[in-house]
Formats: sequence, C-alpha cells, structure tokens
Amino acid sequence: MKKGFTIPELILTMGAIGIVAVLTIPTLLHNIRVQTHQRTRMLQQQKISQGITMLSVRSPRMGYLSTEAFVKDLRKYMQIMNYCDKDNLMKCWPYDTPILLNDGTAYKIDDAGSKDVFLMDDTDPDGNEAEYADDNVSFVTNNGIAVLINYNKKCRPNSSNDNRSCYVAMVDVNGDKGPNKVGDDIYLINARGFINESLGDDETAGVSQAKAR
Repeated sequence: MKKGFTIPELILTMGAIGIVAVLTIPTLLHNIRVQTHQRTRMLQQQKISQGITMLSVRSPRMGYLSTEAFVKDLRKYMQIMNYCDKDNLMKCWPYDTPILLNDGTAYKIDDAGSKDVFLMDDTDPDGNEAEYADDNVSFVTNNGIAVLINYNKKCRPNSSNDNRSCYVAMVDVNGDKGPNKVGDDIYLINARGFINESLGDDETAGVSQAKAR
C-alpha cells in the first residue's frame, strides 16, 4: 500500500516553500528591476548617440555655443516630446528632488541649470580637451525618459568614441516612479558625478553632499 503525505507533513513542506519564497523573491525582483533599468539606460544612451551621429552628418562642425542650441537641433533626429531651457528645467522633470544619497539627501532639479553640477572640468570622459556649455537643459523623450544634459563645445562626433565626447547627462529611466534615486533608477552618463564628489563605494559613489532648498 502506497503511503502519501500526512497533513502535518504537507503543512511543513508548504511552510518551508513559503520561507524560501520570502527570502528569494525580493532579491529576484530587485535583480529584474536593475537589469530593466540598465537596459533602458543603454537604449537611451544609444538613441542620443544615434541622434548626434545623424546631426553630425548634417552639421559636421557642430559649432554650438550652448546646450540649448545643440538640443534644438538634436531633437530633429530624436523623438523628444518636451524641451525645457535652463530656467525651466522642472517643466521637463517628473518630480522636484532626485535623491542623491542613501541617507535621503535630495537636490532640487531647478538648481541644476549650470554645467558645474556634473563635476566636469576641461576634459571629456576620455581625457580629451573639453569646453562644456554654461547651460544645462532638460527634455522628455516620447517614451517618458527624463534627461538633463550638457553639451561639450569641443566634441568630436565622428571619432571612434561613439559620440561620448559630445555630452554629459543625467537620465531617469522610469519617470515619476520611485525611488527617484541616483544609482537606482537615475543614471549619470559620461559624467564624473553630480554636485559634490564622493569616493565611497556605495551605489551612488561619485554623488554626495547636495541639499534641497
């Protein structure tokens, strides 16, 4: 005669499965979220790069004096839903204050109109000579990605670095959905940091000390 599981044994088994699920599902969901965000960031970076490539074909010298002038031409080759200059950045950003630190410190997007917030000096990410424009601008793509961007007036759009020398940017990959945090759903592209540099090894390394006003 075959012997099946008793009710106590089934309860114990289901309890063990439940404990394993409680321990593993959050990690699994976190990993899925991280991978999704990374793919979205990479896709947005590719779209900006492709737009710059198409723009450089039409304007080989790309002699723009401001980020505003650069983006106004770039938007001809990208699907940009809304564009905002340095005095109206919040109109293209889905919330007031991205979180910059694990302790909850935040920074107001309205205060991010200057090139200085990206911590870039006179070199681009590859160490080439750079001259960043005085103004940051923001825009929202047709798929809801918010971008804060600055243009390097000495960019080399047709070089082998795939247009990395032309801009620095901060990108929110999921709009107004949380946690609205640099290093999680907010990414820096080509930038050394945002506001004040930190040499910490946490997920927001390179971003610190900014305060909301």
